[in-house]
Amino acid sequence: MLKETPHNSVTLCFDLQQIQPLPQISIGEAFYARQISFYAFYITHVENKSPNFYCWTENQAGRRAKEVTSALTNFLSRQNFDEAVSTIGLFSDGCGGRNRNSIVVHALYWWLLQKSPQSVKEICMVFLFRGHSYLPADRVFGIIEKELRRHSEILTPEDYHNLYRNVGKFSILGID
Repeated sequence: MLKETPHNSVTLCFDLQQIQPLPQISIGEAFYARQISFYAFYITHVENKSPNFYCWTENQAGRRAKEVTSALTNFLSRQNFDEAVSTIGLFSDGCGGRNRNSIVVHALYWWLLQKSPQSVKEICMVFLFRGHSYLPADRVFGIIEKELRRHSEILTPEDYHNLYRNVGKFSILGID
């Protein structure tokens, strides 16, 4: 279904990456000390696969539906959709706490009614089965993981920010 591009539609895919520890250091004793979690939300057009990241730490926000909807509606609002586009397809995993719930549906409905271009009339959400999905996000997260292995120490959020900037477009939740 991801490879199909229906006439007059745009297909997007989004996902949250595995939690990254901050600081990330190789010293064993420090590993067990208190760490802050670093979160990265990924969204992209399936056709051009240009990564867009929204990043934040656990002291700024959690990994719930409201963070996902903030990033989704911000991304959609920043797009210049062609006038022929009438449908937006959204693919994600079926995580009920973040993606598959009424908060996300209501936020997308609000965007569709208030912020979307007049040509966009429909949003179609597809939730893939757990363990049976492979989204373009998974490939990009693999690239990020490979980069992370090359860095033995990541001490600040800015270190993560620089790494993500090297892979794609980057926004800090609450700032950008």
